[in-house]
Amino acid sequence: MSDNFHVDCIECGCYATGGNFSGFKSIPENQNQGFPIAEIEADGKFHIFIQDQAKGLVSRDTITAQVVYEIQVSQNRHVKTQMLNA
Repeated sequence: MSDNFHVDCIECGCYATGGNFSGFKSIPENQNQGFPIAEIEADGKFHIFIQDQAKGLVSRDTITAQVVYEIQVSQNRHVKTQMLNA
């Protein structure tokens, strides 16, 4: 993954909070999703959250959907992937 993946998550807004998730119907009140917030540590690790009381969902599944989207975008220069022993 890119060192800047947190940027991809927050710049795409509601895609990371359920808008780009195939299981969107399973998210209660999944309209007008809130925006993701990134907490970034000095070593590059990051956590993605959603605004308090916002609609939508930030979960392993919604962020994975965003990762897959970023990987498949042919013009994207931010995300690189290396799959070993897959």
